Amino acid sequence: MRTALIAPRLVRLVLSGSQLGAFEDEAGRHQAVVSTGFDDVVLLFFPRLGSERIALPQVSADGGFERPLDTEVIFREYTVRRLDATGLVVDVVLHDAGVASDWVRRAEPGTSIGVVGPRVSRALPSIPRILAIGDSTALPALSRLGESLPVEVEGDIVVIDGGPGLEIPLFAPTGVNVVRAHESVDACSVLSGLGLDATRTYAWLAGEAGLVTSLRSFLLSERGFDKDHVQFTGYWRN
Repeated sequence: MRTALIAPRLVRLVLSGSQLGAFEDEAGRHQAVVSTGFDDVVLLFFPRLGSERIALPQVSADGGFERPLDTEVIFREYTVRRLDATGLVVDVVLHDAGVASDWVRRAEPGTSIGVVGPRVSRALPSIPRILAIGDSTALPALSRLGESLPVEVEGDIVVIDGGPGLEIPLFAPTGVNVVRAHESVDACSVLSGLGLDATRTYAWLAGEAGLVTSLRSFLLSERGFDKDHVQFTGYWRN
């Protein structure tokens, strides 16, 4: 594991290890880890403060985790920013305190961490226009989405500002407008100023659950979007 500060409050983790590739396990051949979707997620498992032991959950017969989880199991869910020959890349927003933030601040090159996943996300349909909206927790997915869009796609990517220290460039095709809105501004009012064509646009929303719910309602009731043209994910709850 190695880290890089890509913004004052955003740390990039590059995780590497033999288990990211194909290997022989007790059940036979274990396939190499892959990530094909811009919103794929992994679970990162952290040790308790003052310990190096990483507790992983027991796997149930259906492939999920046995419940209830052991109290020693500590994990958080993160978007896969990139997965290639350099390793599994994850971007972590630094908070004043928290399991991941505290671990990142004290981690050194070579420090171990547990990984489960990635879980593959839904692919976007082929549609001429995109509307993507997210808060700071959606920055990795928005970044990966902008980089993966076909050059002919048009539309808007709206970033709800998470405050100072998270300013990173977002790359997108020339026909995609990147809009940055301060978190104190009503996000629905930002959408009111966009020339949205509901019949030709697919919307992808992610971030705080209340924000995402209100944006979806606005698009359906005020901008004429069909519910099948709006994909939404609540990453966290305020």
